[in-house]
Amino acid sequence: MISQKYKDAYKEVLEIIKYLPENELSRIPKEKIEYFRRNQNENHVFNFDGSIALEEQNISREANAIILNLINDYFFNDEKREKLAQLLKSNENEYQEELREKYQYDHIFQNKANELKNDNEDINNENKTEMIKYEKKNFFEKIFEKIKQFFSKSNK
Repeated sequence: MISQKYKDAYKEVLEIIKYLPENELSRIPKEKIEYFRRNQNENHVFNFDGSIALEEQNISREANAIILNLINDYFFNDEKREKLAQLLKSNENEYQEELREKYQYDHIFQNKANELKNDNEDINNENKTEMIKYEKKNFFEKIFEKIKQFFSKSNK
């Protein structure tokens, strides 16, 4: 049974590939496109604007993953496949390193002690401070940025 997220993603992918030129669309096997059509969520509303860059569209993670697989399987040569594999492996290693640092045994208790110390200092300090908004890109946004950089480098 296919999850609802993937049914929605198939609908998004079908909308996106409508904008491919015929010679590129023909690279994707008809069986694969037909599979997407049979399993898409017909009620999912997704409007793709061909005049806006792909990374600026509101595309689900699942649809991004499917598109990435289509590009890798049907549009890349062996050299580009290897570069993409290295890029994905590098991103995964960075993500795992972040997790290791964040959840390292020694740091957990040290951070807790520092938090308690800082909380006590804050109670004693009555200075007003402003909150700083920090936006951190998630894992998929990082991958998408790397892919975008990769394509811009290969087009030069």
